[in-house]
Amino acid sequence: MFKSSLWSSIYPSLIWVLIILVGSILPSSNVEEIEVSDKLLHFVFYAIFSFFLFLLSHNETLGLDNLIKKWTFVFTIGTTAGLSIEFIQYTLIPSRSGEWLDVLANSIGLIMMLSIMYLLKRISVL
Repeated sequence: MFKSSLWSSIYPSLIWVLIILVGSILPSSNVEEIEVSDKLLHFVFYAIFSFFLFLLSHNETLGLDNLIKKWTFVFTIGTTAGLSIEFIQYTLIPSRSGEWLDVLANSIGLIMMLSIMYLLKRISVL
């Protein structure tokens, strides 16, 4: 579907997960008070991450030749990143805490974007 080098496909996902990581490890006193539920932010940030991972999953170098493999790749990488960041918050960042509800919001964001991408593919938009 998308023909490009593997590295050029990885960059958007890598940059986005680094943005998530930096935002997640900043001491909470350095984070602006946001008038939106933090679970909504987790949902949105991981939905966007899912989109970038979905694009990456179409790189022919990865050899993901069917939708199940692509979804498994996106969900596995996205969930592992989310769990890892929550673990880092829980164990290494004194002013932050890891929460299971954040992991759930992350996972729902991943699944929602995958579902949207699937529907767009079904109606031939992608």
